[in-house]
Amino acid sequence: MLRRLAALLVLLTTVTSSTVAQAAFTRAALGDRIDEILNAEAFEGATWGVFIRDLDNGRVLYDRSADLPMIPASNMKLVSTAAALDALGPDYRYQTSLYLDGPIEYGTLIGRLVIRGAGDPTWAGRSSRRDLADVFRQWADSLYDAGVRNVLDTLKVSDDVIQNPDTYFVRGLRNALDERGIGLPGGVEVVTSGVSPAYQRMRRIATHTSPPLAAFVGLTNTDSNNTYAERILRTVASAIYPSPGPVRPSLRRRAADPLLERFGIDPVTFVVDDGSGLSRGNRLTPIGIVRLLEGMREHPDPATRDAFVRSLPLGGFTGTLDRRYRAGDARGNVRAKTGYIRGVRTLSGYVTTARNHTIAFSILCNGYRTRTSRVNRAQDEVVELLADYMGM
Repeated sequence: MLRRLAALLVLLTTVTSSTVAQAAFTRAALGDRIDEILNAEAFEGATWGVFIRDLDNGRVLYDRSADLPMIPASNMKLVSTAAALDALGPDYRYQTSLYLDGPIEYGTLIGRLVIRGAGDPTWAGRSSRRDLADVFRQWADSLYDAGVRNVLDTLKVSDDVIQNPDTYFVRGLRNALDERGIGLPGGVEVVTSGVSPAYQRMRRIATHTSPPLAAFVGLTNTDSNNTYAERILRTVASAIYPSPGPVRPSLRRRAADPLLERFGIDPVTFVVDDGSGLSRGNRLTPIGIVRLLEGMREHPDPATRDAFVRSLPLGGFTGTLDRRYRAGDARGNVRAKTGYIRGVRTLSGYVTTARNHTIAFSILCNGYRTRTSRVNRAQDEVVELLADYMGM
């Protein structure tokens, strides 16, 4: 009896898998099979927003509530990273500098040490803290070589992009100064107002240059790094809408507007409440996301285009998709950004069909009550259908 049940289970699994993977030859057949997946009883009460377009011929392969603004979760990072690559370029590098604000007399800086930041995501990355310790030591060495043994006033930390520098940043530099025997009795002052220090009258003593923006974009999308996404979007806002001091929230919300408008996306249909997607106040439409994906794939700068596409997790291999698409034709084929906050599961990206056409898709699910793994399975089944699609 047990053997018969086991055999029946294997048969049912095989039939179900082959049904999902079987190639569709017409758009109508593809649409019917996607409907079958999304209309499952498990998703009662949930809202699906889906838009799928063949980028090689422009045909819409599927549309379900495509113009409905929905909570995107980490699909918002697509907007942040695309806007950054477009506005700044993939080779953009952050510079963080150390200044002397005052003369040196008998080994004492008669004034303050001043750090000018530019929103460098490196300073907030736990994985890079060992490397940053080396940077702090180099800065301490530069101060020592300049003759500084003591700082009469404070260490002033200012950033042109963010309001609150990472506490490790301050602690790490103080530790490096202590190790080098440089006294800092005045403590630390963090600038949070809109007034920037007068850097032009100071002496720059050291500068740290970050890796290129393309590297940060890759980590942001592949690993879904929230801190990186926030800093990247603020950097865009600072570049497009320059103003004294840290970037105001109102400017951050408008940072992607120029890109969206150029891609034919009405910014009114988007709500950019943060750069990472953690906010439930964010709104994107499936059709808007696909237009963004299409615009970036056809970007006039090949380096920008490649940096964006390669930043997305590769199905079955990297980042947030390393445990999905372990088999099937989407494995090593689909590149897509995942998104999750409670009741929200999203997936948008590119996949190549059996006829070697590039598809851009956005599959957003809001308000589901079933297990997240069940939503994952539905999204993956749709992507597998696209990978096997034989139509035009």
